Amino acid sequence: ALELAQDTGDQQLVGHALRSLGIFAGYQDNFSLAIKYHQDCLALYKNIGDRLGEITALNNLGAYFFQQAEFVMALKIHENTLEISREIGHKGLEGQALVNLGNIYKFFGKYDQAWDSYQQCLSINHQLQSDLDITNTLFELGGITITKEEHDRTRKLAEEGLAIAREYGSWAYECGHQMNLGMSFIGLEKWPEAEELFKKSLDLLNQNDAQIYNLWRWAGLAHLYLAQGLLDKAIEQADLILTDQESNKIEIRDYYSFYPLNACCQVLQAANDPRYPQVVETTYNYLQKLAGKISDEELRSSFLNTVPYNRGIIEMWEAEQEEKNKTP
Repeated sequence: ALELAQDTGDQQLVGHALRSLGIFAGYQDNFSLAIKYHQDCLALYKNIGDRLGEITALNNLGAYFFQQAEFVMALKIHENTLEISREIGHKGLEGQALVNLGNIYKFFGKYDQAWDSYQQCLSINHQLQSDLDITNTLFELGGITITKEEHDRTRKLAEEGLAIAREYGSWAYECGHQMNLGMSFIGLEKWPEAEELFKKSLDLLNQNDAQIYNLWRWAGLAHLYLAQGLLDKAIEQADLILTDQESNKIEIRDYYSFYPLNACCQVLQAANDPRYPQVVETTYNYLQKLAGKISDEELRSSFLNTVPYNRGIIEMWEAEQEEKNKTP
């Protein structure tokens, strides 16, 4: 396709071909190749003055750099994308840039900046009357309120997003908001309701062959059972998490695994499970390896110390080190 486009001499076609090849490489998890194609594509769009094409290439580049654990580079790219989208007055792309920025700020533990980005995005979503984008942004906002243990606020966001997702017919967002609502119900001590929501969310994932996202639901159930003192049931969820991680091998970009692994460690610790010290050690090492990829010292510190489940892993590991030092 690229050669055919080059033969026509049409630079727009060449740019589209490069972007398509990059997207295909991304689908195959070949992110270094995806980045190369998109960098070539970006250079071409800049050369011919195609600002819309430039933003599209930058949006994809930011995502691929993030997947390559080039987190600071991804942040800079998304900031650039936001600036250009505002320059050309494209509200849809501005909203996309804002939600991407919110996601990366949330990853770093910069929750106030993430909240502000999501709120700006939500305002644009409403202006454009884009229901799917609204429910997505509500889901992302819920991720922040869960982290801050603002249970009533989480519930309201999840219920609003769930209603939109069901009206729109999006099983994926229905599933996501069910999980967030379940998280809020743990904090509100509505145990049966929380359990039902997590199980419904798991059923939706399994029905749609999206089991890769089961981890967070297992973690939610683990926290739910642990809060009730039901250790046997909590250990069942921890075992599912450990089996998944052992079979799939955590990769450097799998930042989403640390909440489930934190839950797993808490359960094993509470149960005095002999696997606990090794699981904590392995999880801590993965976390530090990922943090080592964050080139900005302040952002790295925020990632480790502000994100609650990351900080929790560190605290459990430090407690284990102290215990080892006490042993003669």
